[in-house]
Amino acid sequence: MAFEKLGFSVAPNKVTENPGKHFCRFIGMRNCQNIEFIDLPDKAAHVREVQEDIKRLGGDMFTGLSFRANEPLEGYFKTCEKRLTHLEPIFIHRNYSWKTNSEDRLPGWNYLNFEKRVLPKTEFWITEFQNREVGNKVRTGVNLFREHPNTANTLVGVVFRQEGVAPLLQILGAEPNTQRVILGAHGVTLYFDGDDILPEVKEGSVQALILQADDRNEFSRVSGLEPTLRVTDADAFHIKRVPYKFDILII
Repeated sequence: MAFEKLGFSVAPNKVTENPGKHFCRFIGMRNCQNIEFIDLPDKAAHVREVQEDIKRLGGDMFTGLSFRANEPLEGYFKTCEKRLTHLEPIFIHRNYSWKTNSEDRLPGWNYLNFEKRVLPKTEFWITEFQNREVGNKVRTGVNLFREHPNTANTLVGVVFRQEGVAPLLQILGAEPNTQRVILGAHGVTLYFDGDDILPEVKEGSVQALILQADDRNEFSRVSGLEPTLRVTDADAFHIKRVPYKFDILII
């Protein structure tokens, strides 16, 4: 994978299977944040399966974006069901042990999805990782973080295209035309003025992720890249990807 050549640790070495035959690999960040790459072994079958969803949501889905809930999601769903009724929120539960038992309500993932499009050409949802017992310990989710040789270990920002972000701002409880929102305890900044940050506007809503390197000189040495953009008052390294995939900026 090209990211490994740039000095990222891609984990796990063997893919993880999720419900729906989605096979996933991850670039783990600090604070249990992950960049996830999904492979669909039977892409044609998947397209047939989700054709109605794509039609309902108004076009192709290039990127998925999930925020992690820091409170029980089922309770939050009940409080926001009326406030966000125009987005048609739905609550879904999936057991961690979905392969062996999908009938009983066991610890697993809780999802808040939306029947109406939240972001253009982007699938958005909120995820809660329920506690589960592993041996004598209680775990919440899975921490996939491993130190990256290039030292770009922390996700600090997400850059959005300006067009079409109003529904997400409503979910966040932010005012219309807000340009910055600081999300969660770890202070990830959401930038809603991506048209002014990147030189080219990309097709999806998520324009770029911003990562922070612990050692910029080491990042440059390992990746072979040099800074080419000015972002958030810092010279940024720019990993440019095809138009329908988000870029990665390292500061």
